[in-house]
Amino acid sequence: MIPYDEIMAKAYVIQEATNTKQKIKLVDQLMSEILDEAPPIVELHPAFVWDCENCGKENFCRSIATYLQPGKDDVQLEKMYGADALEEIKRAGGFITCKSYPFRVTCTDCTSSYRTVSSAVPVGEDENDGPLDDGNDEST
Repeated sequence: MIPYDEIMAKAYVIQEATNTKQKIKLVDQLMSEILDEAPPIVELHPAFVWDCENCGKENFCRSIATYLQPGKDDVQLEKMYGADALEEIKRAGGFITCKSYPFRVTCTDCTSSYRTVSSAVPVGEDENDGPLDDGNDEST
């Protein structure tokens, strides 16, 4: 990695250069040096983290992200948010990111399984009401 002082010294030389072509050449050289030493780029993906109640292991579960665009995906957006919200989304522009979350998770260490609750999904007073109720109540 190029030391900060060296980058600043080269930036000063660029600033002091009077010839535009020379400035461009110096900037290109500096950027080349910086990029040549930069680590490779990776793409980050949305994920959920949870701790196993049984063994305490930290677990991760990757989320599937869908990007919906007003005008192109109006049918899906209206089903998810309603007609009024769709109009608001269209006025705001841009994309809507929808992320899936698992209804059940299993620890990779001790294989204990759990139902999940997402802070993004409203849950009724009864824990078996609403989006978490998959019809398989294991407590009975």
